[in-house]
Amino acid sequence: MIPYFKSQNSAFISLFLSFVSFILASPFVSFAEEPQADSLNSIIQTGIRLQGGEYLLGPGDELHFRVLMEPEYTVDKVLVQPDGKLSLPGVGLLDVGSRSVSEVIDIIQSRLSKTIKNPQVSLSLLHPRAATVYLSGAVMRPGMFQINSSNTQQSGLNTTGNEPVARVDLRLSNILAVAGGVTMNADLTQIEIHRANGGAVSSVDLWKVLKGSDVTQDLLLSSGDTIIVPAMDAITLDDQDFETLLRSSIGPKSFPVRVIGETNAPGVYNIDGTSPYLNTAIAKAGGYAPQASRRAVAVRRFSSPNKFSDLYIAPEQFDFFLRPNDIIVVGENKVYKAGRFMRQASEILSPFQSLSVTGSSASQTFGFGGWGPRRF
Repeated sequence: MIPYFKSQNSAFISLFLSFVSFILASPFVSFAEEPQADSLNSIIQTGIRLQGGEYLLGPGDELHFRVLMEPEYTVDKVLVQPDGKLSLPGVGLLDVGSRSVSEVIDIIQSRLSKTIKNPQVSLSLLHPRAATVYLSGAVMRPGMFQINSSNTQQSGLNTTGNEPVARVDLRLSNILAVAGGVTMNADLTQIEIHRANGGAVSSVDLWKVLKGSDVTQDLLLSSGDTIIVPAMDAITLDDQDFETLLRSSIGPKSFPVRVIGETNAPGVYNIDGTSPYLNTAIAKAGGYAPQASRRAVAVRRFSSPNKFSDLYIAPEQFDFFLRPNDIIVVGENKVYKAGRFMRQASEILSPFQSLSVTGSSASQTFGFGGWGPRRF
């Protein structure tokens, strides 16, 4: 009984080890698709989206390389050279410029298969290279913008260099957000992207992205690309589209309005995009003056430099949604108007009151020199 049990147990262990060896050697098990904890953590920290091989490698990219169960091939940090080539142990010199990470993994595995049976390669991006893009047209801050390899700050000709980047990938919407957003007369339906490599010019409709109908319009850019946002002659956005733009990452962060009339500090104020309301503007202008009318406030809205419409709002019943360059007019209340009229009337009548009180002649009061009382 005992020898038979040992025999059966040994056969089971042998079968189990054979199964494990088969799984490890199987071409259907790819460790390249499931990075180890250290490389996965690096990907999360950098925020680079590698799905679908969208990010294309180039000079300055810093990578981590390892081959499963082959520690002598591991390289913690390897830099893509200025000519776009990468040098790896056991692989040699690779031209990785303008290739995705998944494409490079395939090339490496093909080369290593000559010396290693079924090599399982892990290649992850530790720090992406600095990328430069150019913006012009209807954007808040046109110019050159750069996202550096540390992924913590962005700098450019029109930036302070102290503002964090929300996302490090070179999506069109991300770059526009870094530039402070677009202006209100931006034509988002015909944004032009001129590729640095001289490829075809892309025309993008970013409204489809804002409304969630086609997120593929939010293209991934490459270093050296130029983005041109055309401007419209007149602002044609309806209230719903304006609110959609303002709530998005590419909407203007603030915009100016003018407050005139009966407030404590009339003037021009920048309204925060998170609270673009009439009562916010009046509060910035010091609030209502004692003589102000709160029942109705006029708002003059411009659709073009020479075209406007006047709107009348009851601010205590409805907090009106403002737009850039709106003019807010706070008038006087009826009681104050009546009092002011009486004061003005009193000033007009004062000469006649002076005549009756002092007994002065009309010629003295009104300067009718030479005119005297008529004698009969």
